[in-house]
Amino acid sequence: MASSSAGAAAERSASVVHLAFNPYANRFIAATATGVHVFSCDPFRRVFCEDVEVYPDSTTSWKVAIAEMLNEAFVAVVFRGAKPNGGGFMDRIFFWSVLGGRMYGMEKRLPFDVVSGFRLVGEYLLVAGDEKTVLYEMAHHAAVPTKVKVVDTAHNPLGLCAVAQPDGLARSVLVSPQKNKGMLQVHRLGEHPIYLRAHYSTVVSFALSHDGRLLATAGSKGTLVRIFSTNDGKLLQEVRRGTDRADIHCIAFSPDSKWLAVSSDKCTVHVFRVNVDSTSSGSAPKNGSSSGHGSFQEAAAPSPAANASQGSYLSFLKGLLPGYFRSERSWAQVYLREDVKYLVAFGRQRNTVLVIGMDGSFYRCQFDPEIGGEMKQLEYRNFMDIKG
Repeated sequence: MASSSAGAAAERSASVVHLAFNPYANRFIAATATGVHVFSCDPFRRVFCEDVEVYPDSTTSWKVAIAEMLNEAFVAVVFRGAKPNGGGFMDRIFFWSVLGGRMYGMEKRLPFDVVSGFRLVGEYLLVAGDEKTVLYEMAHHAAVPTKVKVVDTAHNPLGLCAVAQPDGLARSVLVSPQKNKGMLQVHRLGEHPIYLRAHYSTVVSFALSHDGRLLATAGSKGTLVRIFSTNDGKLLQEVRRGTDRADIHCIAFSPDSKWLAVSSDKCTVHVFRVNVDSTSSGSAPKNGSSSGHGSFQEAAAPSPAANASQGSYLSFLKGLLPGYFRSERSWAQVYLREDVKYLVAFGRQRNTVLVIGMDGSFYRCQFDPEIGGEMKQLEYRNFMDIKG
């Protein structure tokens, strides 16, 4: 990689092609077609901005398509170029040791031409492509990762994939789409996979809790988000974003798995209270509702306290209405600029939510865990205009 003041200035005005928080949500990376920008979230500051030297192939024009980071010292970049003879694109993954200033390509050949998504978590690199997801172990030398598992998936243009590497002796958890619409597969190394029907519609977003015990999912209808146990695939809770159709852009658990944040194309970020215990296998909702294996016919009903705090005018009908109407409403919300794709994460400051947008926006918002309602905006920045 090489940087220049002129190049950095040009990059600040370039369009963002990919955004991602690192696994700890203390930093995020913004990629343009020719550069990467890394920012610290708390306090907010730009860590570095670098132009990227395209992959050295004189016959192909290579551009940055995706960038992910593990920490401030390690970044992975997907370069995309047109095939020399036409007929589509091809991708190469490069790793960048920031502290050493060295970039090197992944020597292993991928089982697909185009990378639709990937994650860097702990010692693992998870790469999603068309109809396959591949898990690599990065424990030794990044240029020669060890292939651990290949999972057959449905067509996956959104690059849906998730991996969690819990602390202690808990095994890593991998989630990817299954061949059938609305189905997901949960893998733990050395164990049989679990298949669960998350939605009747196509799954468009999902996220694992930090300990890998909970899985939150959203379908293409975008009205409901469901929380499952990864231990046995049981539905534990159902929450409602709204009644109108929406494209869910991002789902994120808080580090303690007590809260869930959801962003959509409705220019709203919702925060939901998670009413399940992630520390026990196949836990039932804390309010005592039950749910069957692989079923979401009956949703977890909100607790009386939650109903009272939200002033639900349907609370007196609880038990008479079908589960569809008893799904829990969001605890807190924040309304943002329209027509922007937003990613969400929970901040280090107590009860804060971080929001980054493809338009270069950064928000830090805070919610009240006792009262709920509209969140307070603590900070706003346009990160693509940050200088120095």
